[in-house]
Amino acid sequence: MMNLRRSTYLLLCLLVLMVASCEKNQAAPTTAAPPAPAPAPAPAPAPAPTSFTITGSVTESAPTTDVRLSGVLVTVGAQSVSTDSAGTFTLTNVPAGTYTLKASKTDYVTASQTLTLPAEDAGALRIGLDPEYESITKELSNTVSADDGDCPGSHGNYTCWAYAFPAHHARGIEANLYWHSSDARLELELRCNGQTWVRTEGFEPKLVEFNREPYYNFRILENAQKGQVCEIRVLHISGEPMPFIVRVSHPN
Repeated sequence: MMNLRRSTYLLLCLLVLMVASCEKNQAAPTTAAPPAPAPAPAPAPAPAPTSFTITGSVTESAPTTDVRLSGVLVTVGAQSVSTDSAGTFTLTNVPAGTYTLKASKTDYVTASQTLTLPAEDAGALRIGLDPEYESITKELSNTVSADDGDCPGSHGNYTCWAYAFPAHHARGIEANLYWHSSDARLELELRCNGQTWVRTEGFEPKLVEFNREPYYNFRILENAQKGQVCEIRVLHISGEPMPFIVRVSHPN
């Protein structure tokens, strides 16, 4: 009987040890990671502007774009504004749309251009106005000699006198050179944008009557191109100092 009790006791102890070992070896439960927070909603897009500001400046057209024009009436749709003393303007609260922008001033040709708002290029506008066409005639006199300064851009050993003018229009240029004496060899030259267009090199002057006196004469007749700076030059090729008269007609 005692042996049965002892065996039962030992069996119970063994069961207790086995249960304790199983509990010790059992993996600890893992804690699940908290769910990621939901992304913040995207901000609502800014509302598209419904009105715009237009800025710009008005000058003379080439080649005198450095001449800023005040008092130019700039019109876009129902709005108008005049340029200030620096030739600049600003128009505000212009609704989106397509417009014809006009710039006008007395003695200048009205300029117009299409403008769409919103514009891909939001920079300031630059507008050039052509002066109204006018033929300008000048009669100039001077003396040219070998002691004068060399001609800028010349390809010969000679001196010159020059009269420069801007050409806003593609119209004719006429120049006549008159001098009295054969003691000097003079020539006439037209240059535009630094390039020689016409020169009387290789030609003999005519003897003509001018102001009721006999004069040697060279004549140039050539078309100007718009947007150039031109010069009429009297070249002193050789001989004595020589007084001369130049009569020039050219577009403004």
